[in-house]
Amino acid sequence: MRAIIDMGSNTMRLSIYQFKEGIPELVLSKKKMVGLASYINKAGLMTDEGIQAALKALNEFKLVLNNLNIRKKYVIATAAIRNALNQQQILDTLRKKTRLNIELISGEDEALYDLKGVLLMEKFDEGIILDIGGGSTELVIYEDAEVKNALSLPIGSLNSYMKYVDHLIPTKKEKKKIEAKVLKLLKPYDIQIPEGYTMYGVGGTLRGALKLAKYHYGDSVSNHEISFPMLKELIRSNQPNKKDLVPILQSAPERIHTITTGMIIAKTIMKIYQSKLIIVNYYGLREGYIYSKFIEERLKRQQNGKK
Repeated sequence: MRAIIDMGSNTMRLSIYQFKEGIPELVLSKKKMVGLASYINKAGLMTDEGIQAALKALNEFKLVLNNLNIRKKYVIATAAIRNALNQQQILDTLRKKTRLNIELISGEDEALYDLKGVLLMEKFDEGIILDIGGGSTELVIYEDAEVKNALSLPIGSLNSYMKYVDHLIPTKKEKKKIEAKVLKLLKPYDIQIPEGYTMYGVGGTLRGALKLAKYHYGDSVSNHEISFPMLKELIRSNQPNKKDLVPILQSAPERIHTITTGMIIAKTIMKIYQSKLIIVNYYGLREGYIYSKFIEERLKRQQNGKK
């Protein structure tokens, strides 16, 4: 068995897999809502409290791995640490105190691992991979079974909430600020693609949105799909009063403060590329990463065997 700890900007997760016919299958999953992106101060530094929160979660996950005697383990850090100005201090501290080999992956690599994860379960030649995390949003434009663009935007469900939203649910004015920021971040890329590409969504934000869609629409939500009109209505229906918050509390309570901002990011990107549908996938970054490592190690063994 192999394990991966994903130090996400909103959630830290431990996932343990076994490989069957070369495909990773999830055996055990544990998560902690750490909210690392919320510990980035106005100077762009992660606070000591944030580092300690990450350290506590890592040590808890490490204990699980030690108890299960799992030796093949990987630890990846993403946007919260990647975007922090004191990233080296954070990594040095965590590596020293946990004795774990923590890899800081780039935004582009994160996007490509997302694609690899999705392709383990979905077969398609063209589409857009969309991963809305707590501190970044990854996009891959996939055409003719090739990567046309892979990029990472420094805006996610949690850091947009921290920066633009004063209360629990964003106002119309705050929603427009988030939309404008997404448009501004995407403008330099000037990506031209045929309209109507299907999006393949990964990550906790879009899985939470799917749960919310199923709560609202029931059996009309099929094959893990969220349409553009559904997404617009879900955003509109989230109002700052007790009654309208019940669906979120009953479907994705741990994301009550970030799910609306995440859906605003998704809706804005869907509108830009005129995508009508998001198919939510349960394989993404972690599966793409651990599969890549599995293949690398297998090739290395084969090469060593030939020598």
